[in-house]
Amino acid sequence: MDALLFVPVAVAISLTPGPNNFCGLNNGIRAGVGAALIATLGRVAAFAIFLVVSAVGLGAMLLASE
Repeated sequence: MDALLFVPVAVAISLTPGPNNFCGLNNGIRAGVGAALIATLGRVAAFAIFLVVSAVGLGAMLLASE
Protein backbone atom coordinates (compact mmCIF):
# COMPACT_ATOMS: atom_id res chain seq x y z
CA MET A 1 0.00 0.00 0.00
CA ASP A 2 2.78 2.44 0.89
CA ALA A 3 4.54 1.82 -2.43
CA LEU A 4 1.34 2.75 -4.25
CA LEU A 5 1.38 6.09 -2.47
CA PHE A 6 5.13 6.61 -2.77
CA VAL A 7 5.42 6.36 -6.56
CA PRO A 8 2.86 9.08 -7.46
CA VAL A 9 4.30 11.44 -4.86
CA ALA A 10 7.84 10.80 -6.11
CA VAL A 11 6.77 11.46 -9.69
CA ALA A 12 4.98 14.66 -8.68
CA ILE A 13 8.07 15.85 -6.83
CA SER A 14 10.25 15.09 -9.85
CA LEU A 15 7.99 17.20 -12.09
CA THR A 16 8.10 20.30 -9.94
CA PRO A 17 10.38 23.10 -11.13
CA GLY A 18 13.93 22.54 -10.04
CA PRO A 19 17.45 22.20 -11.39
CA ASN A 20 16.67 19.14 -13.52
CA ASN A 21 13.70 20.73 -15.23
CA PHE A 22 15.56 23.98 -15.81
CA CYS A 23 18.41 21.96 -17.30
CA GLY A 24 15.91 20.32 -19.68
CA LEU A 25 14.49 23.71 -20.61
CA ASN A 26 18.00 25.03 -21.27
CA ASN A 27 18.82 21.96 -23.41
CA GLY A 28 15.65 22.53 -25.40
CA ILE A 29 16.43 26.19 -25.99
CA ARG A 30 20.08 25.69 -26.91
CA ALA A 31 20.17 22.31 -28.68
CA GLY A 32 16.60 21.65 -29.76
CA VAL A 33 13.83 19.28 -28.83
CA GLY A 34 15.78 16.11 -29.67
CA ALA A 35 18.58 16.87 -27.26
CA ALA A 36 16.09 17.89 -24.58
CA LEU A 37 14.23 14.59 -24.96
CA ILE A 38 17.44 12.58 -24.72
CA ALA A 39 18.45 14.52 -21.61
CA THR A 40 14.98 14.02 -20.13
CA LEU A 41 15.17 10.27 -20.73
CA GLY A 42 18.52 10.25 -18.94
CA ARG A 43 17.10 12.12 -15.97
CA VAL A 44 14.09 9.80 -15.79
CA ALA A 45 16.37 6.73 -15.91
CA ALA A 46 18.54 8.19 -13.14
CA PHE A 47 15.43 8.95 -11.06
CA ALA A 48 14.17 5.38 -11.54
CA ILE A 49 17.54 4.01 -10.38
CA PHE A 50 17.42 6.35 -7.39
CA LEU A 51 13.93 5.09 -6.50
CA VAL A 52 15.01 1.45 -6.67
CA VAL A 53 18.14 2.04 -4.57
CA SER A 54 16.11 4.02 -2.03
CA ALA A 55 13.45 1.32 -1.81
CA VAL A 56 16.03 -1.45 -1.39
CA GLY A 57 17.90 0.51 1.25
CA LEU A 58 14.73 1.35 3.14
CA GLY A 59 13.60 -2.26 2.96
CA ALA A 60 16.95 -3.46 4.31
CA MET A 61 16.80 -0.93 7.13
CA LEU A 62 13.28 -2.00 8.08
CA LEU A 63 14.23 -5.68 8.02
CA ALA A 64 17.26 -5.00 10.20
CA SER A 65 15.19 -3.13 12.76
CA GLU A 66 12.90 -6.09 13.50
